[in-house]
Amino acid sequence: MSLDEILVQAEKTASQIEAVKNQLEKLKELKASGKISDEAYLELEKEYREKIRAIELVSNDLIQKLRDEAEKIASVASEVKKKKEVLNAKKLIGVITEEEYDKEMKKFSSKLSVLDKYEKIETLIEKLKEVKTLSTKLLPVTQITPTAPIVERVGIPLGPKICPNCGTANRPEAKFCRKCGSKLI
Repeated sequence: MSLDEILVQAEKTASQIEAVKNQLEKLKELKASGKISDEAYLELEKEYREKIRAIELVSNDLIQKLRDEAEKIASVASEVKKKKEVLNAKKLIGVITEEEYDKEMKKFSSKLSVLDKYEKIETLIEKLKEVKTLSTKLLPVTQITPTAPIVERVGIPLGPKICPNCGTANRPEAKFCRKCGSKLI
């Protein structure tokens, strides 16, 4: 995959991260205002956790590729800087003419254009790292209003088991409360 292809993919993924971040903020607002039930929230939360995980996998891969490209660019930058210094020195001491200097500098123009992408790479890496904060945008299970477990037609609990003793939300498969240790119904 070329650097330009990596940059395009990284920009797409960064846009996805931003979109999910905005959607999660809206979801939180809806939950806080009571416009969606705990059950609906839990269903959406599950979908978003899966979506976030998929984006995180892509982001981690892209971050590594971008870091590799950044290292290459840093190496090229160092090489170009040294050669420019040598050329400037040669021009100043009269070893090469102004025309020869300009000709040699044109050879570096393609390498110099890659240096412009370095800053873009660094910005994209920071945007891709934001995926790690997305799951924190979801409400913790303990902030969901305690309700009785929801049972689908087949009798499998969908939501958290709420402790009858202290009201803590527990995983659907839990047999005892994670906070007070009481037996869950």
